[in-house]
Amino acid sequence: MNDAVVSRILVGVDPSDASRRALEWAAALARAIDAEVVAIHATGMLERRDRDELAARFEQEWCAPLETAPVRNRRLLVDGPPPLAMLRIADQEDVDLIVVGTRGMTAEPAQILGSTSRHLVEHATVPVTVLHG
Repeated sequence: MNDAVVSRILVGVDPSDASRRALEWAAALARAIDAEVVAIHATGMLERRDRDELAARFEQEWCAPLETAPVRNRRLLVDGPPPLAMLRIADQEDVDLIVVGTRGMTAEPAQILGSTSRHLVEHATVPVTVLHG
């Protein structure tokens, strides 16, 4: 049994640079504390052929940093809006930390968090780390 306070880290993954940075950061943290990374992408409602293509990109491109990171990891492609899907999976997987990226494209402090990261910060029952791309 892992004695670390954080043993499972949920990371939101998409094709953005901010997401890649969040995944790399989470993998480095997981390596340092011997935690597992659970990478997740929420698809919304997709046609089967679109989902297959998205699944391939998720596994091969967006989760590429996990290929070289010596950490335990799992990858989940789930249906639903990203913030709701992440909160649901965080509960189901008993995660200790959620990590997401944000573009932070505005100088307005009230708007620095995107809608997904803001929703997670406001509603998650575990700590949320938000990283800029």
